[in-house]
Amino acid sequence: MVDLEDLARNMEKIEGTHNVPFDDLFNVRFMTEYTEFVTIDDMFESAGFKVDNEEDFNNIPEEKLDKFIREHTRFSSWKEMLNKAGEDYIIRNLGLQLI
Repeated sequence: MVDLEDLARNMEKIEGTHNVPFDDLFNVRFMTEYTEFVTIDDMFESAGFKVDNEEDFNNIPEEKLDKFIREHTRFSSWKEMLNKAGEDYIIRNLGLQLI
């Protein structure tokens, strides 16, 4: 059962805009449940993308990334995968359980 006071405190913590590291957003549980990979780094490496920083990531052609995502994950696009990871991250940080 969810403690409403804890839930309210957790909501305050995640309110606003945050920069979340990929390793937190795409944790091992998420990656193994929805992809063929254990880590987001493994996925990028397998796709042939070198991602050491935000600039590297921003230089990945979106259509190539979407094609790889369709072929190796349960998602149809990077945006869909990112949105689901964000939803899961919020649920975890609210102290709720993922079903």
